[in-house]
Amino acid sequence: MEYVRYHGLGNDYIVITPHALEQGLKEGIVLTRCGKNDWDEAVISRICHRNFGVGSDGILFGPLGSDREDCNFKLRIFNPDGTEAEKSGNGLRIFTRFLFDEKLVEEGKEFSIETLGGVVTSKVLDGKGSSIRVTMGTVSFANNEIPMLIHKSDLDREGKEQEGNDSDEEEVNKGKRSKHHSSQLSTSLSTDLFIDCSGEQVLNKFMTIDGVRLQYCCATVGNPHCIIIVDSRSNAQLNLDRATAERFGPLIETNFRFPNKTNVQFLRVLDRNNIQIEIWERGAGYTLASGSSSTACACVAVRLGLCDGNQDVTVHMPGGTLSIGFIRKPDNDGIDHLDNLFPIMTGPVTRVCKGVIDSSEMFEFKMME
Repeated sequence: MEYVRYHGLGNDYIVITPHALEQGLKEGIVLTRCGKNDWDEAVISRICHRNFGVGSDGILFGPLGSDREDCNFKLRIFNPDGTEAEKSGNGLRIFTRFLFDEKLVEEGKEFSIETLGGVVTSKVLDGKGSSIRVTMGTVSFANNEIPMLIHKSDLDREGKEQEGNDSDEEEVNKGKRSKHHSSQLSTSLSTDLFIDCSGEQVLNKFMTIDGVRLQYCCATVGNPHCIIIVDSRSNAQLNLDRATAERFGPLIETNFRFPNKTNVQFLRVLDRNNIQIEIWERGAGYTLASGSSSTACACVAVRLGLCDGNQDVTVHMPGGTLSIGFIRKPDNDGIDHLDNLFPIMTGPVTRVCKGVIDSSEMFEFKMME
């Protein structure tokens, strides 16, 4: 079963085509744990495992045919834990490079890709395919679109501890879900802990994580993001480093507020056109770079007035930098609102290698629990 490995600023994916998967099934390499155009989570996790498999931050499965008339291609994106992601900015750039390498798209010609998180348009900017631009769709800060639940303590805009806040959160987190317990979540939480405010803008809210009161914002660009601004007054005690991401990231990712879990970023504003972030990626863990995380963070920085939306925002990550630009579209009232941001991500892609999974032994080996 053939694959091609690429990375976007150290965030690496392997691309597997439907034809390659079918060959793997015919040759008995993938066995019967996944069917044609479908994937078993155990198979995905083993392929992505860096010690017992090929190793990657995820699998890009495509190109698939789209049922939509306005789409040229369809892409499915899988996390290393086996779950399917709605969207990935780096994944979309990598998939674009793969299409270019396979001569399915041409330099400078825009085309569309369907994902679970919506339709995007993409374009190769140079003759090598090393620079890619993706129009990421729309951004929303509304809780019902992210989706997330508003806890009664989140609306404490001054960040003051309310009586019972910590105990309430501890109580709810006792029922923290596994990978699939969003349905369990809705039936196990006490409704009096939450505010009925569908459409609430999730900006400068508060939550208590690991005993620390954090100010946060949320956004969706087709997948959910929770952003902690580390140099804000409320989060001044945090450092912007890997240790902070690894301490708070997994706790926020699986927090009861997020039925589908969430990506987590820690953000520092450097100036009006530059931000720096650390990333904990849903289903993957600590990550050197992320296109959708960069997009969400830039959108939050512009929405809060911390960065300018009329110029590109450069996002600095451990793996390198991405550029996020914006199309500003007036609302029905003709006013150019900050809520109407249409982000455009530009960044590099590097081809690493082409490989072959030529044995079923990888999937048969039993790892210690």
